[in-house]
Amino acid sequence: MPVPVRLQSEVVWVILVKFIYMTQPLLGTRIAELRNQKGITQKELADACNIDIRTIQRIETGKVLPRMYTIRLLAAALGTDINYFNGDNAFTDQAPADNFLKWSFIAGLIFSLNYIPVVLNILTLAPDTVLKNVFTIIHIISCVFFFKGFYLLGRQSQNQTMAISSLIAMVLLPLLNLINMIQGILFFDTINMAVILIVACVNAIVFGISLLREEGNLYKAAGYITLVQSALLLTGNFPLVSFGLLISVFCNFVMTFILYKESRAGQTPHEDTSVKKSYPVAG
Repeated sequence: MPVPVRLQSEVVWVILVKFIYMTQPLLGTRIAELRNQKGITQKELADACNIDIRTIQRIETGKVLPRMYTIRLLAAALGTDINYFNGDNAFTDQAPADNFLKWSFIAGLIFSLNYIPVVLNILTLAPDTVLKNVFTIIHIISCVFFFKGFYLLGRQSQNQTMAISSLIAMVLLPLLNLINMIQGILFFDTINMAVILIVACVNAIVFGISLLREEGNLYKAAGYITLVQSALLLTGNFPLVSFGLLISVFCNFVMTFILYKESRAGQTPHEDTSVKKSYPVAG
């Protein structure tokens, strides 16, 4: 029997509250203590984890909540187990959130691949067919699970802008596609669709800004592309709108890859990325 969505949300919220309570400031303090014990500078640790030194500084001072993926990188670089950062309490409660991100990644793959024929149908002004409606229905369903992943990531990293804009996208984008399917029926018309499209584009701009707040080149790339595509869609000029739709195809795959990386947070890295310092040999 499937678990109700409301219950899933409550479970995830409890997990995130426990995680936040542990990490600030205990996590940052333990990372700083272990780093100093090993004689490793913040710059060396940042280089070993391939993250910005400002991220290390903000983690150690408790100003940012790192994701599990980052915590595992830090643990590997410092040559310890992640449970050292959490004392006697293991990180096992993070597993449900990680599992949902894996489903969001799968939904992102379906969404990104299915988006290609959806865009082609829009650009070619294809007439309504059964196949076209099937693509639209798949687009609606996969969209919800896709953006649910970014909602969870936003809550996990305390990026409320990402969380809220993801929730709005989970409503507006399916609604936009649903109206497109039943346009001309009931009270829906072109004006209603145009208004929702504008609101969705504005929300996409907010979502793009929230991506830029995150650490990592993938987030930055997805953020900038989202801003550009949203601005192009708002122009209402068909050639510019067409270009915006085309680059949004690439953006979806970048966002899907983000979910893939974040969903692997529950897996222990196989490579030994610990920082090794060289010392002079006594002669």
